[in-house]
Amino acid sequence: MVKSSLLRTFGVLALPTVLVGTLVGASTAAATVGARGAALPAAVTSLGGALVGDAAISGQSAWAVGYSNSASTLVVHWNGVSWRQIPSPSPGSGAQLGGVAVLSARNAWAVGETGTFKTLILHWNGVAWRQVASPSSGAFNLLQHVVALSASNVWAVGNGGSGLEILHFNGVSWKLVPCPQPAGAGFFLGIAATSASNMWAVGYGGGKGLIEHWNGSAWKIVTSPAPTGGSYLYSVAANSATNAWAVGYNGTKTLILHWNGAAWKQVASPTPAASSSLQGVAITSNNNVWAVGSAGSGPSAKSLIVHWNGRSWRQVPSPTPIGGGWLQGVTALSAGTTWAVGGGNYHHIFTVRWTGTTWRQQ
Repeated sequence: MVKSSLLRTFGVLALPTVLVGTLVGASTAAATVGARGAALPAAVTSLGGALVGDAAISGQSAWAVGYSNSASTLVVHWNGVSWRQIPSPSPGSGAQLGGVAVLSARNAWAVGETGTFKTLILHWNGVAWRQVASPSSGAFNLLQHVVALSASNVWAVGNGGSGLEILHFNGVSWKLVPCPQPAGAGFFLGIAATSASNMWAVGYGGGKGLIEHWNGSAWKIVTSPAPTGGSYLYSVAANSATNAWAVGYNGTKTLILHWNGAAWKQVASPTPAASSSLQGVAITSNNNVWAVGSAGSGPSAKSLIVHWNGRSWRQVPSPTPIGGGWLQGVTALSAGTTWAVGGGNYHHIFTVRWTGTTWRQQ
Protein backbone atom coordinates (compact mmCIF):
# COMPACT_ATOMS: atom_id res chain seq x y z
CA MET A 1 0.00 0.00 0.00
CA VAL A 2 1.28 3.48 -0.74
CA LYS A 3 1.84 5.84 2.12
CA SER A 4 0.88 9.22 0.73
CA SER A 5 -2.54 10.60 1.60
CA LEU A 6 -2.68 12.13 -1.89
CA LEU A 7 -2.22 8.81 -3.60
CA ARG A 8 -4.89 6.31 -4.38
CA THR A 9 -4.93 3.40 -1.97
CA PHE A 10 -4.35 0.66 -4.49
CA GLY A 11 -7.20 -1.79 -4.71
CA VAL A 12 -9.42 0.42 -2.53
CA LEU A 13 -9.96 3.62 -4.48
CA ALA A 14 -9.91 6.73 -2.37
CA LEU A 15 -7.99 9.86 -3.36
CA PRO A 16 -6.14 10.15 -6.67
CA THR A 17 -2.75 8.68 -7.41
CA VAL A 18 0.10 8.97 -9.82
CA LEU A 19 -1.03 8.34 -13.37
CA VAL A 20 -0.20 7.34 -16.85
CA GLY A 21 2.90 8.81 -18.53
CA THR A 22 2.11 10.69 -21.73
CA LEU A 23 3.70 9.86 -25.07
CA VAL A 24 4.82 12.82 -27.17
CA GLY A 25 7.41 12.90 -29.96
CA ALA A 26 7.72 9.13 -30.22
CA SER A 27 10.11 7.51 -32.67
CA THR A 28 10.07 4.03 -34.14
CA ALA A 29 13.46 3.05 -32.79
CA ALA A 30 13.20 -0.04 -30.61
CA ALA A 31 15.17 -0.18 -27.39
CA THR A 32 17.27 -3.27 -26.75
CA VAL A 33 17.10 -3.16 -22.98
CA GLY A 34 15.01 -6.34 -22.82
CA ALA A 35 18.11 -8.48 -23.07
CA ARG A 36 19.55 -6.82 -19.98
CA GLY A 37 16.52 -7.15 -17.75
CA ALA A 38 15.03 -10.00 -15.78
CA ALA A 39 12.32 -11.76 -17.76
CA LEU A 40 8.86 -11.79 -16.24
CA PRO A 41 6.66 -14.91 -16.28
CA ALA A 42 3.60 -15.22 -18.50
CA ALA A 43 1.00 -12.57 -17.64
CA VAL A 44 3.64 -11.13 -15.23
CA THR A 45 1.31 -11.94 -12.36
CA SER A 46 4.09 -13.17 -10.08
CA LEU A 47 5.86 -9.80 -9.85
CA GLY A 48 4.69 -8.10 -6.68
CA GLY A 49 3.57 -4.48 -6.84
CA ALA A 50 1.54 -2.26 -9.12
CA LEU A 51 2.12 -0.39 -12.37
CA VAL A 52 0.80 3.15 -12.52
CA GLY A 53 1.95 4.72 -15.80
CA ASP A 54 3.09 3.58 -19.23
CA ALA A 55 4.40 4.99 -22.53
CA ALA A 56 5.64 3.54 -25.81
CA ILE A 57 7.70 4.39 -28.89
CA SER A 58 6.76 1.37 -31.03
CA GLY A 59 5.04 -1.98 -30.87
CA GLN A 60 8.41 -3.41 -29.82
CA SER A 61 9.29 -0.90 -27.12
CA ALA A 62 7.08 0.22 -24.24
CA TRP A 63 7.78 1.23 -20.63
CA ALA A 64 5.67 0.92 -17.49
CA VAL A 65 6.48 2.23 -14.02
CA GLY A 66 5.12 1.96 -10.49
CA TYR A 67 6.17 0.49 -7.18
CA SER A 68 7.07 -2.94 -5.84
CA ASN A 69 5.85 -4.76 -2.76
CA SER A 70 9.32 -4.23 -1.30
CA ALA A 71 8.58 -0.46 -1.12
CA SER A 72 10.84 0.51 -4.02
CA THR A 73 10.51 1.88 -7.54
CA LEU A 74 9.49 -0.54 -10.27
CA VAL A 75 10.27 -0.28 -14.00
CA VAL A 76 9.40 -2.86 -16.67
CA HIS A 77 10.02 -2.85 -20.42
CA TRP A 78 8.15 -4.49 -23.31
CA ASN A 79 10.49 -5.72 -26.07
CA GLY A 80 7.83 -6.91 -28.49
CA VAL A 81 7.63 -10.37 -26.94
CA SER A 82 7.53 -10.05 -23.16
CA TRP A 83 7.82 -7.64 -20.25
CA ARG A 84 11.14 -7.52 -18.40
CA GLN A 85 12.03 -5.81 -15.17
CA ILE A 86 14.77 -3.19 -15.56
CA PRO A 87 16.85 -1.97 -12.58
CA SER A 88 15.88 1.52 -11.36
CA PRO A 89 17.19 3.84 -8.63
CA SER A 90 15.08 3.77 -5.48
CA PRO A 91 16.22 6.37 -2.93
CA GLY A 92 14.70 5.41 0.40
CA SER A 93 12.10 2.91 1.52
CA GLY A 94 8.76 3.79 -0.04
CA ALA A 95 10.12 5.37 -3.22
CA GLN A 96 7.70 5.03 -6.13
CA LEU A 97 7.16 6.13 -9.73
CA GLY A 98 3.94 7.45 -11.19
CA GLY A 99 4.56 8.61 -14.75
CA VAL A 100 6.85 7.91 -17.69
CA ALA A 101 7.42 9.71 -21.01
CA VAL A 102 9.48 8.50 -23.96
CA LEU A 103 11.20 10.51 -26.68
CA SER A 104 13.41 7.81 -28.20
CA ALA A 105 15.16 4.54 -27.42
CA ARG A 106 17.84 6.56 -25.63
CA ASN A 107 15.78 9.27 -23.99
CA ALA A 108 12.99 8.65 -21.49
CA TRP A 109 11.88 10.18 -18.20
CA ALA A 110 10.10 8.78 -15.13
CA VAL A 111 8.85 10.75 -12.13
CA GLY A 112 7.56 10.04 -8.64
CA GLU A 113 8.72 10.52 -5.07
CA THR A 114 11.52 9.38 -2.80
CA GLY A 115 10.91 7.54 0.43
CA THR A 116 11.27 10.88 2.22
CA PHE A 117 8.60 12.79 0.25
CA LYS A 118 10.96 14.59 -2.11
CA THR A 119 10.52 14.81 -5.86
CA LEU A 120 12.09 11.91 -7.75
CA ILE A 121 13.11 12.14 -11.41
CA LEU A 122 14.85 9.36 -13.33
CA HIS A 123 16.34 9.51 -16.83
CA TRP A 124 16.93 6.68 -19.31
CA ASN A 125 20.01 7.15 -21.54
CA GLY A 126 19.63 3.96 -23.56
CA VAL A 127 21.71 1.92 -21.13
CA ALA A 128 20.48 2.57 -17.59
CA TRP A 129 18.07 4.58 -15.49
CA ARG A 130 19.81 7.31 -13.44
CA GLN A 131 18.44 9.69 -10.83
CA VAL A 132 18.82 13.38 -11.72
CA ALA A 133 18.64 16.42 -9.44
CA SER A 134 15.14 17.86 -9.02
CA PRO A 135 13.78 20.72 -6.88
CA SER A 136 11.39 20.14 -3.98
CA SER A 137 9.39 22.93 -2.33
CA GLY A 138 8.68 22.21 1.29
CA ALA A 139 8.43 19.03 3.32
CA PHE A 140 5.88 17.09 1.26
CA ASN A 141 6.56 16.61 -2.45
CA LEU A 142 5.61 14.11 -5.10
CA LEU A 143 5.45 14.14 -8.89
CA GLN A 144 2.47 12.45 -10.47
CA HIS A 145 2.94 12.75 -14.21
CA VAL A 146 5.40 13.74 -16.95
CA VAL A 147 5.22 14.78 -20.61
CA ALA A 148 8.13 15.23 -23.05
CA LEU A 149 7.98 17.45 -26.14
CA SER A 150 11.69 17.39 -26.96
CA ALA A 151 15.07 16.77 -25.37
CA SER A 152 14.99 20.35 -24.06
CA ASN A 153 11.32 20.65 -23.19
CA VAL A 154 10.01 18.23 -20.56
CA TRP A 155 7.35 18.96 -17.93
CA ALA A 156 6.31 17.22 -14.70
CA VAL A 157 3.41 17.97 -12.35
CA GLY A 158 2.48 17.07 -8.79
CA ASN A 159 2.32 18.84 -5.47
CA GLY A 160 4.73 20.28 -2.95
CA GLY A 161 4.92 22.17 0.29
CA SER A 162 3.34 25.24 -1.34
CA GLY A 163 0.50 23.39 -3.10
CA LEU A 164 0.33 22.71 -6.84
CA GLU A 165 3.77 22.10 -8.32
CA ILE A 166 5.06 22.21 -11.91
CA LEU A 167 8.65 21.44 -12.93
CA HIS A 168 10.28 22.11 -16.31
CA PHE A 169 13.45 20.65 -17.89
CA ASN A 170 15.18 22.97 -20.37
CA GLY A 171 17.78 20.49 -21.56
CA VAL A 172 20.17 21.32 -18.70
CA SER A 173 18.29 21.27 -15.40
CA TRP A 174 14.86 21.04 -13.78
CA LYS A 175 13.29 24.23 -12.42
CA LEU A 176 10.05 25.09 -10.61
CA VAL A 177 7.55 27.03 -12.76
CA PRO A 178 4.90 29.31 -11.18
CA CYS A 179 1.26 28.34 -11.57
CA PRO A 180 -2.06 29.61 -10.14
CA GLN A 181 -3.04 28.12 -6.78
CA PRO A 182 -6.79 27.47 -6.32
CA ALA A 183 -8.56 28.19 -3.04
CA GLY A 184 -8.02 25.44 -0.51
CA ALA A 185 -5.98 22.30 -1.04
CA GLY A 186 -4.91 21.35 -4.55
CA PHE A 187 -2.73 18.91 -6.44
CA PHE A 188 -1.97 18.01 -10.04
CA LEU A 189 -2.41 14.44 -11.26
CA GLY A 190 -2.01 14.50 -15.05
CA ILE A 191 -0.47 16.48 -17.88
CA ALA A 192 -0.63 16.35 -21.69
CA ALA A 193 0.67 18.51 -24.54
CA THR A 194 0.29 18.87 -28.29
CA SER A 195 2.85 21.66 -28.68
CA ALA A 196 5.07 24.02 -26.71
CA SER A 197 2.14 26.45 -26.52
CA ASN A 198 -0.73 24.04 -25.84
CA MET A 199 -0.53 22.02 -22.65
CA TRP A 200 -3.09 20.85 -20.10
CA ALA A 201 -2.68 19.90 -16.43
CA VAL A 202 -5.50 18.37 -14.37
CA GLY A 203 -6.09 17.32 -10.79
CA TYR A 204 -8.04 18.69 -7.86
CA GLY A 205 -8.51 22.22 -6.52
CA GLY A 206 -11.18 24.61 -5.41
CA GLY A 207 -13.35 21.73 -4.23
CA LYS A 208 -13.55 19.86 -7.55
CA GLY A 209 -11.69 18.60 -10.60
CA LEU A 210 -9.12 21.24 -11.61
CA ILE A 211 -7.93 22.22 -15.10
CA GLU A 212 -5.03 24.53 -15.97
CA HIS A 213 -3.68 25.49 -19.42
CA TRP A 214 -0.22 26.53 -20.65
CA ASN A 215 -0.29 28.95 -23.60
CA GLY A 216 3.46 29.10 -24.13
CA SER A 217 4.14 31.80 -21.56
CA ALA A 218 2.00 31.19 -18.47
CA TRP A 219 -0.26 28.70 -16.71
CA LYS A 220 -3.88 29.77 -16.20
CA ILE A 221 -6.86 28.15 -14.50
CA VAL A 222 -9.60 27.20 -17.00
CA THR A 223 -13.26 26.83 -16.06
CA SER A 224 -13.95 23.20 -15.19
CA PRO A 225 -17.46 21.68 -15.47
CA ALA A 226 -16.49 18.95 -12.99
CA PRO A 227 -19.10 18.74 -10.21
CA THR A 228 -18.15 20.23 -6.85
CA GLY A 229 -17.86 18.07 -3.77
CA GLY A 230 -15.73 15.02 -4.43
CA SER A 231 -14.75 15.13 -8.11
CA TYR A 232 -11.17 14.55 -9.27
CA LEU A 233 -9.51 14.55 -12.67
CA TYR A 234 -6.84 11.89 -12.84
CA SER A 235 -5.59 12.07 -16.42
CA VAL A 236 -5.73 14.14 -19.60
CA ALA A 237 -4.90 13.47 -23.26
CA ALA A 238 -4.97 15.73 -26.33
CA ASN A 239 -4.22 15.45 -30.05
CA SER A 240 -4.89 19.04 -31.15
CA ALA A 241 -5.74 22.51 -29.87
CA THR A 242 -9.43 21.69 -30.33
CA ASN A 243 -9.62 18.13 -29.01
CA ALA A 244 -8.72 16.97 -25.50
CA TRP A 245 -10.19 14.55 -22.96
CA ALA A 246 -9.91 14.45 -19.16
CA VAL A 247 -11.12 11.56 -17.01
CA GLY A 248 -11.65 10.91 -13.33
CA TYR A 249 -14.15 10.30 -10.60
CA ASN A 250 -17.30 12.02 -9.37
CA GLY A 251 -18.42 10.70 -6.01
CA THR A 252 -19.39 7.17 -7.02
CA LYS A 253 -19.36 7.62 -10.80
CA THR A 254 -16.89 7.86 -13.64
CA LEU A 255 -16.23 11.37 -14.95
CA ILE A 256 -15.30 12.35 -18.52
CA LEU A 257 -14.79 15.89 -19.80
CA HIS A 258 -14.15 17.03 -23.40
CA TRP A 259 -12.42 20.16 -24.74
CA ASN A 260 -13.75 21.36 -28.11
CA GLY A 261 -11.43 24.31 -28.57
CA ALA A 262 -13.70 26.76 -26.76
CA ALA A 263 -14.85 25.12 -23.52
CA TRP A 264 -14.75 21.95 -21.44
CA LYS A 265 -18.01 19.98 -21.34
CA GLN A 266 -19.03 16.91 -19.35
CA VAL A 267 -19.82 13.87 -21.51
CA ALA A 268 -21.91 10.84 -20.54
CA SER A 269 -19.67 7.95 -19.40
CA PRO A 270 -20.32 4.31 -18.47
CA THR A 271 -20.47 3.55 -14.73
CA PRO A 272 -20.90 -0.22 -14.39
CA ALA A 273 -20.69 -0.33 -10.57
CA ALA A 274 -20.76 1.95 -7.54
CA SER A 275 -17.45 3.72 -6.89
CA SER A 276 -16.28 3.29 -10.48
CA SER A 277 -13.50 5.61 -11.63
CA LEU A 278 -11.37 6.30 -14.70
CA GLN A 279 -7.69 6.86 -14.04
CA GLY A 280 -5.96 6.94 -17.42
CA VAL A 281 -6.79 8.16 -20.94
CA ALA A 282 -5.01 7.92 -24.30
CA ILE A 283 -5.94 9.26 -27.74
CA THR A 284 -4.79 8.37 -31.27
CA SER A 285 -7.50 10.18 -33.28
CA ASN A 286 -10.79 12.01 -32.85
CA ASN A 287 -12.55 8.66 -33.25
CA ASN A 288 -10.28 6.49 -31.13
CA VAL A 289 -9.86 7.28 -27.43
CA TRP A 290 -9.35 4.80 -24.58
CA ALA A 291 -9.92 5.31 -20.86
CA VAL A 292 -9.16 2.78 -18.12
CA GLY A 293 -9.84 2.42 -14.43
CA SER A 294 -11.80 0.38 -11.94
CA ALA A 295 -15.39 -0.82 -11.70
CA GLY A 296 -16.12 -0.92 -7.98
CA SER A 297 -13.61 -0.76 -5.14
CA GLY A 298 -11.96 -2.99 -2.57
CA PRO A 299 -11.81 -6.76 -3.08
CA SER A 300 -14.69 -6.64 -5.57
CA ALA A 301 -12.92 -4.18 -7.89
CA LYS A 302 -12.66 -5.19 -11.55
CA SER A 303 -10.74 -3.62 -14.39
CA LEU A 304 -12.70 -1.09 -16.43
CA ILE A 305 -12.01 -0.10 -20.05
CA VAL A 306 -14.17 2.29 -22.07
CA HIS A 307 -13.78 3.44 -25.69
CA TRP A 308 -14.79 6.55 -27.62
CA ASN A 309 -15.66 5.84 -31.26
CA GLY A 310 -16.37 9.44 -32.26
CA ARG A 311 -19.99 9.33 -31.13
CA SER A 312 -20.22 7.87 -27.62
CA TRP A 313 -18.32 6.12 -24.85
CA ARG A 314 -18.89 2.37 -24.54
CA GLN A 315 -17.60 -0.17 -22.04
CA VAL A 316 -15.39 -2.83 -23.63
CA PRO A 317 -14.88 -6.31 -22.11
CA SER A 318 -11.58 -6.47 -20.24
CA PRO A 319 -9.75 -9.18 -18.28
CA THR A 320 -9.44 -8.94 -14.50
CA PRO A 321 -6.86 -10.83 -12.40
CA ILE A 322 -8.04 -13.60 -10.10
CA GLY A 323 -9.03 -11.90 -6.88
CA GLY A 324 -9.86 -8.59 -8.56
CA GLY A 325 -7.79 -5.72 -9.84
CA TRP A 326 -7.71 -2.35 -11.57
CA LEU A 327 -6.06 -0.44 -14.41
CA GLN A 328 -4.37 2.93 -13.93
CA GLY A 329 -2.37 3.74 -17.05
CA VAL A 330 -3.00 3.46 -20.78
CA THR A 331 -0.86 4.38 -23.78
CA ALA A 332 -1.83 4.13 -27.44
CA LEU A 333 0.28 4.39 -30.58
CA SER A 334 -2.44 3.49 -33.07
CA ALA A 335 -5.88 1.93 -33.28
CA GLY A 336 -4.28 -1.51 -32.98
CA THR A 337 -1.33 -0.86 -30.64
CA THR A 338 -2.45 -0.04 -27.12
CA TRP A 339 -1.39 -1.15 -23.63
CA ALA A 340 -2.96 -0.69 -20.19
CA VAL A 341 -1.33 -1.38 -16.82
CA GLY A 342 -2.36 -1.63 -13.19
CA GLY A 343 -2.39 -4.06 -10.29
CA GLY A 344 -4.31 -6.86 -8.64
CA ASN A 345 -5.78 -7.30 -5.19
CA TYR A 346 -3.24 -10.08 -4.63
CA HIS A 347 -0.56 -7.36 -4.90
CA HIS A 348 0.75 -8.38 -8.32
CA ILE A 349 1.21 -6.16 -11.36
CA PHE A 350 -1.36 -6.41 -14.13
CA THR A 351 -0.88 -5.67 -17.84
CA VAL A 352 -3.24 -5.99 -20.83
CA ARG A 353 -2.86 -5.30 -24.54
CA TRP A 354 -5.38 -4.47 -27.26
CA THR A 355 -5.07 -6.90 -30.18
CA GLY A 356 -7.27 -4.84 -32.48
CA THR A 357 -10.34 -6.87 -31.57
CA THR A 358 -10.02 -7.78 -27.86
CA TRP A 359 -8.08 -6.93 -24.71
CA ARG A 360 -5.81 -9.72 -23.50
CA GLN A 361 -3.83 -10.11 -20.30
CA GLN A 362 -0.10 -10.44 -20.95
